[in-house]
Amino acid sequence: LIRNKFQAFLDYGYLDKNDHIWLCYKDTITWYNIRTGTTQHMPKPVDGAISTIEQADGGHFFFGTGSGLFRVRVEGDELKLVADEVVKGIAAPVHELYYHAVSQQLFVGTYKEGILIYDMGGTGKIISCQFPNHVEVNQIVALNAHELLVATGGKGVYKLDVNTYMSEPY
Repeated sequence: LIRNKFQAFLDYGYLDKNDHIWLCYKDTITWYNIRTGTTQHMPKPVDGAISTIEQADGGHFFFGTGSGLFRVRVEGDELKLVADEVVKGIAAPVHELYYHAVSQQLFVGTYKEGILIYDMGGTGKIISCQFPNHVEVNQIVALNAHELLVATGGKGVYKLDVNTYMSEPY
């Protein structure tokens, strides 16, 4: 899987819903298909280290980096940036992403701004939620169909309602 010495330093790894393992390096991404055992190497479509990836559907992904959020689609054996003015507006470092398929909302964990919500299925805009700012969002997972758990670095775990955008300590 490692083609050169620069690939020995992995920035991020991710398993998508299509059974591909994404190995993100400085300049490239290696896809490993766990069903076929094949690998594919492609240039990284964004600058900077990838800190998180989230899959919205079969071929659309979001990449979080130290410089913001990016929307990417898979075209054959290439990754292409998708022009999205709303996503482009998030220029804060992104630490965590969670896509809530039922509501078609992307929850974006940042440090300075807390959690931002990209409401793709409704308003098409970024929504702020009631959540502590200036705390690192380490992980976002589903608690049930309408609530998420958000683990922070230093302020504990919060329960977040995906309909009201209100959070409370869990």
